[in-house]
Amino acid sequence: NHPFLVLKRNGRGKKNNFIWKTLQDLKLGDEVVTLKRVKDERPYEFAFQKAEKGDYKVNKINPVNIPDSSSPDMMKYLGLYVGDGWTREEKAEVGFALPQGTLERNEFLDLHNRLFGCKITQDNMYVYARSVNLARFISSLGFRKGAKNKIIPDWVFTLPEEQRLSFIEGLMLS
Repeated sequence: NHPFLVLKRNGRGKKNNFIWKTLQDLKLGDEVVTLKRVKDERPYEFAFQKAEKGDYKVNKINPVNIPDSSSPDMMKYLGLYVGDGWTREEKAEVGFALPQGTLERNEFLDLHNRLFGCKITQDNMYVYARSVNLARFISSLGFRKGAKNKIIPDWVFTLPEEQRLSFIEGLMLS
């Protein structure tokens, strides 16, 4: 259900345009827009200041590791977030719609543990991390909230190819 930007050729002498197509609407021969190279590709440095107990509306802090910069694992996690995740800062919650027993959930749990090391709550359909710092961190990265409002921020396109591919891998897992 994630759209792809495709070049629509309108015939000789007519102006071509770009359209969005879902995977099911793609046809053999469609020209999907891709990013090839960007000058000065480098990991993205996160400028995030952790909240502390006693800060405004913070009365409990669950320990969490917040990375200083992007990495392949971080970008795969964020790809999963864009596809199936949400944040609720007011509830100090990061959640993912990943059904129990799926490859996607197992991959997510492994990534989450390696990256953040904070406790996870699970039920049959969802996985939750309850951390004010994790919710604020992910919200600070510019992906926006809500399935219809999410975007891929510009900084993702400036990452090294390995990290961009990991982001796409995460999206494809979602």
